[in-house]
Formats: sequence, structure tokens, C-alpha cells
Amino acid sequence: AHLFGVTEGRQLVNLHLAFNLVLVIGCLPFTGTMEKLATLLIPDRPAAKAGEAGDLMSRRTSALDRTVMRTPGLALASATRELLRVGEVVEVMLRPVMDFFDAGTADQIRQAQKLDEEVNRAHTEIKLYIAEVNRGSMSAAEAQRGIELTDFAINLERAGDIVAKNLLVLTQELRDKNLRFSRDGWSELAGLHNRVMANMQLALNVLVSSDLESARQLVVEKEHMRRLERTSHDRHLKRLQSGMPQSIDTSDIHLEAVRALKEINSLMASVAYPLLTQSGDLLESRLARGAAEGRAPALA
Repeated sequence: AHLFGVTEGRQLVNLHLAFNLVLVIGCLPFTGTMEKLATLLIPDRPAAKAGEAGDLMSRRTSALDRTVMRTPGLALASATRELLRVGEVVEVMLRPVMDFFDAGTADQIRQAQKLDEEVNRAHTEIKLYIAEVNRGSMSAAEAQRGIELTDFAINLERAGDIVAKNLLVLTQELRDKNLRFSRDGWSELAGLHNRVMANMQLALNVLVSSDLESARQLVVEKEHMRRLERTSHDRHLKRLQSGMPQSIDTSDIHLEAVRALKEINSLMASVAYPLLTQSGDLLESRLARGAAEGRAPALA
């Protein structure tokens, strides 16, 4: 009478569990057959070919709309969307750099480098597009915005070149020489890389939204990145002085990678300067002095 429990509630629960157990045991002999049937009905999705993401990115339609070129406001919005797309391409190039340092293949590295062709092409098209729009009737504010977008296009093109011709070349060199960074060296590079990726997102947000608080944060991050680069440099030299073999073998690659990440970060941060200058957060004299001294301008 008490086979499944004393109370009615316990009997109901235990009976349900017993039923499920019998059902599982009864179905076990047929699992192989069901797996084959499911495979036939729902075939596996073909694995993506190497570089497919890059090819898809390069085939994306340009956001530059020639039908609105006589309406400067719409044309500049179109150029902004295209700059956002180019920024995303540079982001796709930069994101796997640390993975490539760890275990990148020659084909993966080449596919990432190939994306720089798309960045260069789009950079030229954006400059020519804005120049053509500028030949029409534009307000002073629209003309200034056109200059700012052109400047950022140039900086994105430069950032793409640094990734393709510097960082990705360094990943190939590390692979060819069969070298590994020291644990501390890897940790420093990974931290800097993560910070640049986050700041790139912040910069693209500033590009689209003109958000003043994000622009302020971007300039603060640039200064913080400068300090991190200096700290990483000093720590690396200490590892060299201690005779750590991995640090000695990878010294040039480590230092060049750190410099490249810092430069990319600075190029992305440039999108904040016009906005902060207009708002009064950055004084033009401080901006010029900071650039001349090779440091981030101070907030007013």
C-alpha cells in the first residue's frame, strides 16, 4: 500500500518518477535509430570556410547614398553610416590579433590582412563623396562636420594599416619563429588589446551619437592607455634585465605590438576632439600643446 509513499502527494511524485524511468529504459535501444533520423531531417550546417566572414564583410554594400548629395545633412549622415561600417571592418581585423599571437594560421592572418583593402577603398570613396558634397551649398556647420568626417576616415584608414601591416605581421613573425610571450608579457598585451577594443566601440558610439559624456570618457581612456603603455614598457625592460628567456626572444615583437595598440587607440580617440572643443571641454591651446608633446590633451 505504501510502495510509492505514505501520503498521496508523495505517491503521485514517485509514480511520475517511476513512469519516466521506465520510459527512458524502454527508449534506450532506439536512440541510435532516432539520431540517424534526426540527422537526415536536420543536416548539419556546413562549416564556414576560412575567411568567409572577411569576404562577406568586403561584399557589403556601401552606405554612401549618391541620391542625397544635394541635401548636405542627409549626405553627411550617409557618410557617417559608411564610416561606422569601416570602423566595424577595422574592428573585425583587430579582434582576433591575440588569438593569432596564440595559435593563428597563415591563412587566417592573410584573410584578416585582406580586409585592409576594403578599408582603403572605402576611405577613398568617403573622401571623394564628402568633397563632392562640399562643392554644393553647405552651411558652415555642415562644412565643418564634413572636415571632421574626412579626418576620421583618414584615421580609420591609418588604423587599418597598423593592424594589417604591423600587428598581423608580428603575429606571423611570432608564428614563424615558434616563439611564445612570457606569461606576464601576454597578460599585459591582452589587457591592452581588450582596452583598445572597448575604446573602439566607444569611439564609434561617439561618431554616431555625438554623446558628450562618451567623448569625455574617450579622452580619459586615451590618457590611461598612455600610462598603461609606459607601465608595460617598464615592466618588459625589468624582465629583460632579469634574463627571462621568453621576454628576451620576443622583446621586439612585444614592444612593437604595444606601440601599435597605443597608436590605434589614439587614432580612435580623435573622434572626440571636435565635439569636446565645441563644448568647451578642450581648449584649443591645450589640444595643440598636447599633440605637440605627444600626450593626450587635458580636460578643461
